[in-house]
Amino acid sequence: MELHAQCEREALRAFMARAFKDDEQQYQQQLKDRLDSKRAELCRRNEQASSDRCSALLQELSQELEERICEGSYSVPGGYQRLLDDQREMVERYWLGPEKGIMAAEVLQQFLKSKETAAQAILQADQSLTDRQREIEAERARAEAAERVAQLRKEMQAKTEQLLQDQERSHQEHVQQLTARMEEDRRKMLAEQQRMLDLKLQEQERLLREGFRGEAAGLEKELQKLRDEMSRCRSSEPCVLF
Repeated sequence: MELHAQCEREALRAFMARAFKDDEQQYQQQLKDRLDSKRAELCRRNEQASSDRCSALLQELSQELEERICEGSYSVPGGYQRLLDDQREMVERYWLGPEKGIMAAEVLQQFLKSKETAAQAILQADQSLTDRQREIEAERARAEAAERVAQLRKEMQAKTEQLLQDQERSHQEHVQQLTARMEEDRRKMLAEQQRMLDLKLQEQERLLREGFRGEAAGLEKELQKLRDEMSRCRSSEPCVLF
């Protein structure tokens, strides 16, 4: 997001420096849409890279666990508890793995969900567990699942808030640069109007010196009209709509 914001500011500066008569901000909006599309694509690729990395890591860490399940190592009294312990250890090793990215919690949740059927089969085969023990383990599993879901929702909310903040920053950047451009255009217009006013005043003085009072009086109307235009230009505020 930080790198995108830097590149977006540079793109806006280049656009504003070269833009010509984009009074309706049509092409500036097209630029903003393209930048937003680029950001969305990079976010999607980032999520995909994170998902691929996390899936590969889980595949590697769960290989031994899968072999034990296939060999029937957990299909014995106490096997369900052993499975939970091994699974919990695997999850701890997973969280210690580097460079998992923003999809770590969601990929882990999907992985654990895919193993629920096998876990339930092992639980049913585990005749040594008492009813109370099974209840405790089920409650613990539900609590862990609820915790994972809560963590996932928290991460999703943080991602949404970050995206909204970035969109607001992008909007403000567009507004600020366009406002500055419009203010610069207004200053140039006032300077040009002042130059024309000075020239007409000089012309009026020349006419008065040469005795052409009628022509000088007629020129006064043009001078007043120009003064009115300059007054309106000074008092107007730049208006930027998105």
